[in-house]
Amino acid sequence: MNKNKLLRMLMVFCFIVAMILGTQISIQAVVEKGDTLIVAVPSIPTAMDPNFTKGDIWNNLLWNIYDLPITWKLTDDGNGIPVAQVQDAEEGLEGELIESWERPDDQTYIFHVRRGVISNFGNELTSDDFIWSAERALSLEQSSAAFIYTSGNIKDINDFKKIDDYTFEISASNGPSPLLLRHLTVMHVATMDSVEAKKHCSEEDPWAREWLEKNTPSFGPYYIEEIVAGESMTLVANQNYWRGVPYFKRIVVREIPEAANRLTMLISGNVHLVGSYLTPAQFNEIKNGNGEAVLITNSANIYAQMAFLTTQKPFNNKLARQAMAYIIPVEQIVEKIFLGRAKVSYGQICPSYKDVLPEPWPYKYDPEMAKKLWEESGEEKNFKLSWSNANAEFYDIAVLLQTELAKIGITATLEPLAQSQYAEGRSKGLMQAFYVESSMASTDTGNSITGPYGDSPFNWTKWNDKEERDLAKQYMGMVDSNPARQELLYQAQRLSNENVPGIMFAWKDWNVGANKDLKGFAWYPLNYTKLRMLSWK
Repeated sequence: MNKNKLLRMLMVFCFIVAMILGTQISIQAVVEKGDTLIVAVPSIPTAMDPNFTKGDIWNNLLWNIYDLPITWKLTDDGNGIPVAQVQDAEEGLEGELIESWERPDDQTYIFHVRRGVISNFGNELTSDDFIWSAERALSLEQSSAAFIYTSGNIKDINDFKKIDDYTFEISASNGPSPLLLRHLTVMHVATMDSVEAKKHCSEEDPWAREWLEKNTPSFGPYYIEEIVAGESMTLVANQNYWRGVPYFKRIVVREIPEAANRLTMLISGNVHLVGSYLTPAQFNEIKNGNGEAVLITNSANIYAQMAFLTTQKPFNNKLARQAMAYIIPVEQIVEKIFLGRAKVSYGQICPSYKDVLPEPWPYKYDPEMAKKLWEESGEEKNFKLSWSNANAEFYDIAVLLQTELAKIGITATLEPLAQSQYAEGRSKGLMQAFYVESSMASTDTGNSITGPYGDSPFNWTKWNDKEERDLAKQYMGMVDSNPARQELLYQAQRLSNENVPGIMFAWKDWNVGANKDLKGFAWYPLNYTKLRMLSWK
């Protein structure tokens, strides 16, 4: 074979390899560390209305677009990362769009609006923006924000009263609220530029739902410039931002479905941040640094839960749910799948919260007991187990659970779903058993028990027990300082443990995959990174 022929064959071979591995080759280039931050996520949300939750990635992005009325004070916990003062309850809060407040009685707050705050559309923040945003949230059917307000004992918009352009009052007409201030720290109650939003209202669409799916009239650090479905979302800095224009002028969020590709791109420097969207093994791969990547971590309130649709077979049967509590090998999951980046859950509430039940979790790994209870239930020995592909490690958990269930004669069919499919199935009650990973952002034991149940839009299990509901009406109308609240919370936790509409099996650490030269990280109860705080070292 002559040299020319050999060279031609080699060139053809290299071309074929380049075509096949084009994605892998393209992700090796290092992105310049300028004023654009490149973020990788499993999927891009296409609907961004803050009043309607669309899953974890949606939460993450909205929290970085809208400033909230109130936020958490940060303190140094000795680990080098500022953390929110969640143990101090209301004392751990400070104003964001609200500058200050007074509480003349247990049911009433007077809020003073921060002056000189300008939206990305050039309009100044006033009391009207808070009240219009709240009225919209309370008026829209199935609004997650409406639930947040009503669980803070807000009855309707008449509980809001404008005093002047920079002062308004909220009176919790349904009784004292232990939660209202803490609820004002979550993205669902975002305050929107009502002057701009109202321009897009119509008789057919009185609350500008169509426009707010794609547009963000924000008083926060960023707003959406462009959404390309299945590819990317671009955020641009609000040049009017009251804290000053953020360091990163643009945030390019890229859809990278595979965790392995996100990791490779982070290590190579092709993306700068992947957040929590890696597996525990991948986090361990970068914990001591790897190429451009490094791990930022802290203990947290992120729960890993197996949830059940309690209105349909087989999990409308309490015995079947209890059987599941005995078959999940929680210690093995924490050790072999979470690789120690989580703690075993011995109850339904984050162990660092106030008023956690002191009694031990009544279930432990016991396949014989699981088999006995399922036999007693009389249910068919098969069901479908679903999860979002945004939770990269759950495939391994699902396979492990499938194996454990097979030991007692039960068949679990595995169903991984895209984030959008999963979110729809969860909200509409289309999945029998499914993996939930979220955080108890209110930091209140009472809300952690009742938040996912009853009439809540977060009630994905469709659980609605009268005894639990009656208890909730009592303790959710008591301030923290009421000594009777603790015993009611204990009773509610015992009932929840018995009924097990869902099983918390681990509390995960806050893990963030980031470029080694990024600084400015802080931990908040929502477990997302504040992009406005980041910069290059």
